[in-house]
Amino acid sequence: VATTAWMGLAFVVPQLPRTDVWYVVYHIVLLAYLHPTNSSLDTSLRLVLVMFSLLRLPAILTVERLSLVVLCNVPFIAVMAVRVGFERIDTQFGGRTLVITLEVVHLVVLIVAALVLKEYLMGKVEQDMEKNNAVTQLNAASSLLQLTCDAVVELDSNLRLTKHSRELAAMLLRDSSDRPATSLEGTLFTDLMPKVDVPHALTRLTDFRSTATSGSQSRGQAHTLQSLTAHAFHTRLVDSCSTKLQTE
Repeated sequence: VATTAWMGLAFVVPQLPRTDVWYVVYHIVLLAYLHPTNSSLDTSLRLVLVMFSLLRLPAILTVERLSLVVLCNVPFIAVMAVRVGFERIDTQFGGRTLVITLEVVHLVVLIVAALVLKEYLMGKVEQDMEKNNAVTQLNAASSLLQLTCDAVVELDSNLRLTKHSRELAAMLLRDSSDRPATSLEGTLFTDLMPKVDVPHALTRLTDFRSTATSGSQSRGQAHTLQSLTAHAFHTRLVDSCSTKLQTE
């Protein structure tokens, strides 16, 4: 019950029991269950599968080094090999060779599971770092653009404004003292242009997005940020008085 509760804690709060010392102590306790003074051979053979599924396999969440997974699980093969070699085994368990082979398979599964878990955690940490770096660079770029541009807006994948821009609303005469401001959030960016300029703008915006996507795929995920470059093109926006404003 105590060992099961400890492994349950590892699922809920993985950082708390994640230490190599606990992993070693934990496997010493499990090996003690298989000692001849604690259980008969038949009982141990029935216990091995349950122990592997419910205790040994989840225990990889608490270990940081792959070498410990090997060192702590090889003794299970040795203990079972000694016991089936010197004690009489029931034929229902398939013989001595099958018992030892099963323990070897358990060891291989544990090693593979530990490798997969390690790769997953490393990939997740790398993705989180890249995401935070991208957000930081986006904020820095936005702050710099606000110093040099009249209005700074962000578009989603559908070319819609992600949030309202008071500066852009003022430029388009949509935010004045005698006219309540209309939120630009969700507005299609091309709806702010003359219809004759929309095809050219769509072509340029699509080219920019395609270039960034292909660059990130060709260089790999780790170099996505380095592959992004700035682009500019000239177009026109239409204010509420149908005046066409030259913009870049």
